[in-house]
Amino acid sequence: MGIYNAEGSLSGEVAYFLGKLAGTRHCALCDITHGIIREKSTFIEAKSNLAIPFETLHLDELDETMSEFAEDAACILALSNGAATLFITNDQLISCNGSVDALLQLIRSRLGTKSD
Repeated sequence: MGIYNAEGSLSGEVAYFLGKLAGTRHCALCDITHGIIREKSTFIEAKSNLAIPFETLHLDELDETMSEFAEDAACILALSNGAATLFITNDQLISCNGSVDALLQLIRSRLGTKSD
């Protein structure tokens, strides 16, 4: 489960966009998954090719289990048996430099699976 460092409401999206322009807001996961306006087609395709389901949520969409990781956002959580653990950190997402391929490689290395 990918957690964006932004809220998903219209006001949250606008605040993030304006903050990004001003240099006061950043979300490494947004940099990877989205272009200027919408989700990258390469990310949409990549999600469908992963061996595990991959969804994304905004800070205002987190349930009680995931909300304890809000301060870690942007991040990726592993969910199992109703519990969440930090799977990929914000620093690791930043190291992907906005690259979908780098994120896929990171996910696969953490899962111990080979690249396609």
